[in-house]
Amino acid sequence: MAKDKPIPSESKSTAPDSTPQPSEVQAARSLQEFVGQVDSVRRLKAMVKSCRGTATVFPHILLIGSQGLGGTTIAHCVAQEMGVNLHVIEAEDLERAPDLAAILNSLEKHDILLLRNLGRLRRQLVKRLTPALFNFEFHISVGEGRGARTMKLSVNPFSCLGTIAREGECDPELLRSFPLAVKFKLYSSDEMRQITEQMASRLNISLEPQIVSLIARASKGSPGEVEKIVRWLSGQRVDSLSEHDARAALDLIGISADKFESPDAARDFALLDPIGI
Repeated sequence: MAKDKPIPSESKSTAPDSTPQPSEVQAARSLQEFVGQVDSVRRLKAMVKSCRGTATVFPHILLIGSQGLGGTTIAHCVAQEMGVNLHVIEAEDLERAPDLAAILNSLEKHDILLLRNLGRLRRQLVKRLTPALFNFEFHISVGEGRGARTMKLSVNPFSCLGTIAREGECDPELLRSFPLAVKFKLYSSDEMRQITEQMASRLNISLEPQIVSLIARASKGSPGEVEKIVRWLSGQRVDSLSEHDARAALDLIGISADKFESPDAARDFALLDPIGI
C-alpha cells in the first residue's frame, strides 16, 4: 500500500449515477484537526496507527448520527491518514447489482468506501454487499431457472464506512457485517465556535468573533449547519465581512442575535442541506 500518496476527495467509480460529489471543503482535513467526538477520534487514531503499522485494511465501521454531525468528514480524515482513496456513494443511488459490482471492482487495495445513508440500500443489494464485507467476494447469479448458478468474484480488500441516523435503520444482516460503530454526539458551544472558525478559514473568509459565536449558536450543535451558513456568507464575494454586513446577510436567512439569545430558539427559514459533512 502506498501510504503517502495524495488522496482524491471523491470517488473514482465509473458506475452510472454512483458518484455524488462530496463537499469540496471539509472543516477538518485530518483526525488531528477534527474538533469534538474526542473518545471516538482517539480510538480512530489508534486504529489508523495499528493498520498502517501492520499494512492491514481499516475495519468496517458504522457512523451513527444525524446528517451533518461529521460522518463524511471523519471518512475523509481516515482515508487521508491511511494513505488510500476514498469513494463516496449515496446508498439509495445504487439500483442494480451491476452498479454495486462496478464500484467494488474499481476499489484498489485498502481503499475506503463510504456508503452514505446505508439504511436506504435496496434489500437485493444488501445480500450482495454482505459477502463482500465478510470475505471480499462478490456473488453474481448466472443463468436462470434450474440452470442458474452463482459465481464468486474476488475484490480487493477494502474498508466500508456506512452512515446511518439510527441503528434501527440498518438491515440486521448488514448490521452484523460491521464490527465497530461510532456514535456521534452533539457538539459543545466551544467546539461549535472552533468548527465555525475552521470552516471560515477553509472558505477564505474572515469573520468577527461576535459573528462566529452567533453562527455557532444558530447551528444547534451541527457542523453541517455551520457549513451551510458559512457558505452563504462566503457567497457575498468578499474576503472579509464587517460585523454589520455579516449580520445583514445572516438576517436574510433568519439568523439574528436577538433571536438566538435563547438556547431553544429555532429558525423559520433554512438553507438546503450540503452534500456532505
